[in-house]
Amino acid sequence: MLNVYQPSQIVAKEGDAAPFVEFIEYLVPDAAEREHLLKVMAHTVRYPGARVRHAVLLRSTAHGIGKSMLSGIWGELVGKSNVRKTTTGEIMGAFDSWAIMNTLNVIEELDHKSGLSMYNRLKDFITSDTATINEKHLQPRNWPLFSTFLMLSNRTAPLLIEECDRRLMVIDSHAVPREPDYYTRLAAWLADNAGVVRHYLDQIDLAAFNPHAPPPMTAAKSALIGRSKSVLLQDIGYLIHDREANLGRDIVTLRDVRIALVGAAGKSDRELGKALTELGAVRFGQVGTGSARKSLWGTRHRKYWEAACPQELLDESSRHEGMLPDVGMPDDFYRHHSTWPGLRSFLEDWALCAPCKDPG
Repeated sequence: MLNVYQPSQIVAKEGDAAPFVEFIEYLVPDAAEREHLLKVMAHTVRYPGARVRHAVLLRSTAHGIGKSMLSGIWGELVGKSNVRKTTTGEIMGAFDSWAIMNTLNVIEELDHKSGLSMYNRLKDFITSDTATINEKHLQPRNWPLFSTFLMLSNRTAPLLIEECDRRLMVIDSHAVPREPDYYTRLAAWLADNAGVVRHYLDQIDLAAFNPHAPPPMTAAKSALIGRSKSVLLQDIGYLIHDREANLGRDIVTLRDVRIALVGAAGKSDRELGKALTELGAVRFGQVGTGSARKSLWGTRHRKYWEAACPQELLDESSRHEGMLPDVGMPDDFYRHHSTWPGLRSFLEDWALCAPCKDPG
């Protein structure tokens, strides 16, 4: 097996790391959580061949606070060629090439709608030494794993996890966005001072840090475990994932959800709406006119439907089966080809015979 690892070109240099330190303090104000995050970061930078066997999930309610800037400087320090950015859709797809030949795996905008499926899918990739990897056009092969995982999300419940979980460090950032000039200045400073950040991480004491040990419990993780126990949340998540009953389409009403659920007669619209929101669904509100007016929710392919016109939303809400299949394609691909009548059948055939066909 060919070793394709290329070390980062960033060279440590002494200097004032105050802008970086202040940024991390702003992003993660809890001292204990911040200390652990920095140790994980320092370990991946200093010991790239020794992965940390738990993932870091950084969650915030607010958008635009700088989570991607953190992953950006982290990626610079481990080396851009050793970073793989992926998505929920790709991870839940048929192929696993995203998991290999990298030391930092960044899951951007973790957007979970499938009960515990996403969590169970990631378990072995986070902790195991090797995994059987299914790559497009190739036979499954056993690959060594070196990735440490960083997950980013703006969802209240981006993942459902087990009560006894030992694989996830959950951090809730309550930061609010700063003025755009702050991020412009910080980006410029980071670009010029990556070596200073590297030197700062080199000084962090890792003597007591065990990359194989379970992560510390946090208030955010405790809350996520509590949400994961919600039977309603899990039931709706599984129904959406499996396209059961009226949830085979992407655009639904609360009545559709209530019909699909067994024993949900006593659940209020507020409870159902809250569960959908925590699962990452988007609320479109009242759409249409007169008797055709409906309160609609988007459960999949969020970016595609956010760009749709009201009539497209209404049309999807009336279909028995959704227009877009789940085959791991990005939403902009669907949007670009949305006027093609054979889109769904083509993609379903492609998913069944991926080695033979390529939509590119």
